[in-house]
Amino acid sequence: TYTKLKNSLGLTDELIDTKGNCFIKLLFRSFALLILSPIFIFGLINNIFPYQIPIWLSNKMNDEQFRSTFKFVISLLAFPIFYLLQSLLVQLIFSDWNTTLIYLISMPVSATIAWLWLNTYKCISGGWSYTYKSVFKSEVISKVEKLYYKIIDKTNKIVGI
Repeated sequence: TYTKLKNSLGLTDELIDTKGNCFIKLLFRSFALLILSPIFIFGLINNIFPYQIPIWLSNKMNDEQFRSTFKFVISLLAFPIFYLLQSLLVQLIFSDWNTTLIYLISMPVSATIAWLWLNTYKCISGGWSYTYKSVFKSEVISKVEKLYYKIIDKTNKIVGI
């Protein structure tokens, strides 16, 4: 019952446990995402192909046991190759080694920021969803919370906490 109800609302155990985070924290993190959006877009544009190629290729594999290893190896190859090709393209366009070097350094940095931005976005969207549902579907949220804490209490008793 708990899992079906939780999934039907699109919630996670973490969201229920933290009650979607506090409103001020959601506002602050949303503002931070807005400020970092240009870096996210830059990182996404420059890293989408080397990020997606290992996923596309691994989905074509029949043996699921080797998918993660395959993705790792392809990623080790794809990112440096794409970074090199993109840097050469920037060098051809601008003919300035300083610009090319700055661009080359910015790609892995922007990739990391884009990855963190996306993970933060997922958390924040879940937090806003929880907040919205707790206002407009408060009886259902209350039921899910009660079931969650009941499961936690029973588990703690079994473990001896």
